[in-house]
Amino acid sequence: MSPSRYSNFRAKNSFFLPVFVNSLLYKELAGVKKAGPAAAAFFCMEIHTPSSPRRIENILPLWYTFSMEYGIRVREKGENVFYYINWSPLSLAERWTINAKVPSVAGIYEIYWMDERKRLRLLSVGDTHYGGLRTEIRRLTDPELADNGRTKKILEDEEIWFRYAPSNSAAVMADVIWFFRVSYFPENPGVSHSGRYRKIFLNESAPDKLIWVP
Repeated sequence: MSPSRYSNFRAKNSFFLPVFVNSLLYKELAGVKKAGPAAAAFFCMEIHTPSSPRRIENILPLWYTFSMEYGIRVREKGENVFYYINWSPLSLAERWTINAKVPSVAGIYEIYWMDERKRLRLLSVGDTHYGGLRTEIRRLTDPELADNGRTKKILEDEEIWFRYAPSNSAAVMADVIWFFRVSYFPENPGVSHSGRYRKIFLNESAPDKLIWVP
């Protein structure tokens, strides 16, 4: 899939919306507004901070690319940042599949369950550092380790799917996961961004045509 197209356009209320790639979504902490057609196919969030953010050029190279096939690429432009996420294919969350396919490196992940109408529903989105993607995905898909009854029942009874994108930067993952969680759970995202940028743009590519419902 080319970088200019999406299989799943992330909307502010976490519902899937069939929109064209030249739409641009601006999200501000004080409110949400939609912009008209834009030159690039990115989601955008505008961040208001009390002071000028630190410039990442002082601590990291301008471009960050993970060495594996899947990962997160970063490009800065002034006070803004562009994140390009290349997801792994969706995979069924079976222990042997996780052990064989998922690397033991830091990164971000999404976990879904399939309902009776064969629709994917988001179960979890997050990042992992020291334990690595393999350990975290295996833990989050094990019903014996579920932290509540509803999740345990879903993991026991339903088909579970996952995908991931490696990254070795905690700050990059903080921005991306904050972006996702503010889009999915605007009332209570539960995480913070890195505070380095005024606007965050996000572009996703994946080998699957993923459509999910909340």
